[in-house]
Amino acid sequence: NDIARALNDRPRKCLGFKTPAEVFQQQINLLKNSVALQS
Repeated sequence: NDIARALNDRPRKCLGFKTPAEVFQQQINLLKNSVALQS
């Protein structure tokens, strides 16, 4: 778990210097918003 956390909290150039965790959370939020709009 410590290794996974360290990797997910490391900013990546290919993600615009965002962390994988940040990008993942943004995608989750987009999905939540799109589902809420469709209901």
